[in-house]
Amino acid sequence: MDAQTYLVFLLGRSTYAVNALTVREILWLPAYTPMETVPVGVVGLVDLRGRIIPVISLEILFNHQPTPCRLNDQLVVLEQAGVVIGIIVHEVLQVTPIATGAVQPFPDCGLDRKPESIYLSGVVDLETGLAHVLNVSALFDLPELHLPPGEGEPAYAQLDLKPEIDEVFKERALQLRQPPADISQESRWAVAIVSLGREVFAVDAEWVREFSPLLNVTPVPCCPPRIVGQMNLRGELLTVLDIREILNLPPAGSEKPSQAVVVQVGPLVAGILVEAVHDVVYLLPSDVAAAPVAAQVRSRNYLKGVASYGDKMLCLIDIQKVFTQGEVVVNETV
Repeated sequence: MDAQTYLVFLLGRSTYAVNALTVREILWLPAYTPMETVPVGVVGLVDLRGRIIPVISLEILFNHQPTPCRLNDQLVVLEQAGVVIGIIVHEVLQVTPIATGAVQPFPDCGLDRKPESIYLSGVVDLETGLAHVLNVSALFDLPELHLPPGEGEPAYAQLDLKPEIDEVFKERALQLRQPPADISQESRWAVAIVSLGREVFAVDAEWVREFSPLLNVTPVPCCPPRIVGQMNLRGELLTVLDIREILNLPPAGSEKPSQAVVVQVGPLVAGILVEAVHDVVYLLPSDVAAAPVAAQVRSRNYLKGVASYGDKMLCLIDIQKVFTQGEVVVNETV
């Protein structure tokens, strides 16, 4: 069955989906520069490595009461036909394929549709509930915006009443203004940022098929503890793995895994338990250093290296080694 991949996210209490082919990157929400004369829904502009892009609040666009910005809000950067925009979302949930034809038009209730409905193309029934599907083309029809010339630092909007919190938003904006290194696109390395055992890890996006909420998992008898069980993912039986022991992490405490990163290495497909999926970023070879010698010898064997991520240090998981040397494949012969 033909399918397209969608990024699913939360905005308030509603779930939305956007075609993943238009997603350029996902960032933590930075401070933005407010503008006076802009279309409805555009709250300001951000300097994205030398390129000025509009920041769109879907809440305002859909005539909802806007909620205050939070540190864990994210900016999903979309690109279509060379035009780049950013939309504010509250939480990225998953990346999932949706069958062609599964997106249904909104039911006709005998009422005139609101003008803002042009930004939605329909609704789709996901395993976790209904999601509104964004009409990306309509979002890109908003007029192209330019930051007027000026001297010095841009005047950022105050996103939080606490100065120490607002400084975090501003620091993110300053980091985004840094121009990209003069290096080829092929040299960049896309990774998914996840948390596990209260630590931050990266998974090479080359092996990531999708992200999925953790559904009902059925235990499988006579399997090692790292094989949690199987879950039904749109008719496919998916083996679910807990790799904390491999990475020398303590068992789950209060932070229970709620999502699965579905990875595929050759013919092997499995879901790796994580507590959260935070981001998808690009690393350069110069960003990655060798895993520290102080790391446990066993877990160090499953790491490609370490890299900075904001004020934290993340470890890059070697998924190929986890699959081939981590004893996660059950030998079914007796």
